[in-house]
Amino acid sequence: FGTNDRSSDFGPSSWIMEGQATYSTAKFGESAGWGESFESAMMAMKAYGGNISPIGIDAFLADEDTFDFEDESYWERDDFAAPAVYYMLGAWAWAYLVHEVGGDYDIALKDFIVDIAELGKAASFEKHFDRTLDEFYAEFALFIKGDDDAWRAILD
Repeated sequence: FGTNDRSSDFGPSSWIMEGQATYSTAKFGESAGWGESFESAMMAMKAYGGNISPIGIDAFLADEDTFDFEDESYWERDDFAAPAVYYMLGAWAWAYLVHEVGGDYDIALKDFIVDIAELGKAASFEKHFDRTLDEFYAEFALFIKGDDDAWRAILD
């Protein structure tokens, strides 16, 4: 990558990198014999934190007025904000994006990341996902307000 500065447009932010790793482990772990099903692993993050955090996404969102994927300061908090935002919400962001590109893992998990160094996050995101990062953040903020059935529906 062009920089290790997670707040730079030419560096991978925490939700992108940590969320992608968490999503990939959940998605491909079952076929590798690492444990539970993809749906179970993803829903565990939502409900109770799974094997990542002692709190789940639901509890995190109940305690927070909002979350901000561009905010790298969650790492500095001494509660469980970083695992909730960067790992678990990031994993769900990737599930949402993979669903939005019709399950094309190369676009979501490879092409977008590769182009960050040359184009920057914002331009690479728009190129590969046909929306700006700000548009995605607004869409995703609405998505996470849905019930469990809405969350499960994107795990195809």
